[in-house]
Amino acid sequence: LDRNDNAPEFVQPALELNVTENTVGTLFSVSATDRDAGVNRQLQYSIIPASMPFAVTSGGLGLYNVQPTAPLDFERNHTFAFAVLVQDGGS
Repeated sequence: LDRNDNAPEFVQPALELNVTENTVGTLFSVSATDRDAGVNRQLQYSIIPASMPFAVTSGGLGLYNVQPTAPLDFERNHTFAFAVLVQDGGS
């Protein structure tokens, strides 16, 4: 039985990028690994803070895409700072 003794780790731990206004589609992709087994290895991705207009969707082949959920209006907000959180299925 696996003890969930390994935390998930991103392949690329930090990223900063510039995007143009009204960008649609994937901004970037993330991937993480976990050395645990079974349910403890199953990963869930989310955006924090949750109020940011972005979502993480499955891109297949272990990649997860970060996409805007609404048009990015730089007259209202020209900078977005958020993190992608990855959690494993362990408790």
